[in-house]
Amino acid sequence: MRNRAEFLVALVLLSQLNACETTGDPRQGGLFGWSSSKADERQRELESEATNAQNVANVQQAQAQQTAARASALNSQVDDLHSQLNALLAENTRLTRQINDLTRKKKLAASDLDRVRRELNRNQQVRETASTQTSTSSRALVNQENQRLNDEVLFLLQK
Repeated sequence: MRNRAEFLVALVLLSQLNACETTGDPRQGGLFGWSSSKADERQRELESEATNAQNVANVQQAQAQQTAARASALNSQVDDLHSQLNALLAENTRLTRQINDLTRKKKLAASDLDRVRRELNRNQQVRETASTQTSTSSRALVNQENQRLNDEVLFLLQK
């Protein structure tokens, strides 16, 4: 009877082992649940995932390189705009000094002196605005102001 009970236990255990799901991952399938065909299938899946991950990484790296190149170009453009703006502001300073020198040297009528003061005050506002911006519009504004100051210099020279 004892042999029969042991035989039945062994039979039940074998049937349980046989009923286990097979897997391609030897860590999950155990000794009898592992299948080489499923292992090959799992290996192909892992290789496919690795290839996809590498493709995503390549795309991201290309995007990062494009972004870096665009940032470099924009930084170069900003540097050029700063240089142009600084040159315009230097010209503006020269014209402002020339106007101040001419107003001291010449005796101007009160209306002319008021006009020069208004121009110089407006010029100061333009310079303050331009110093906080580095856009094409600020360069255009300073350039326009320089032309107005140049006209003022010519006006003062004619007096």
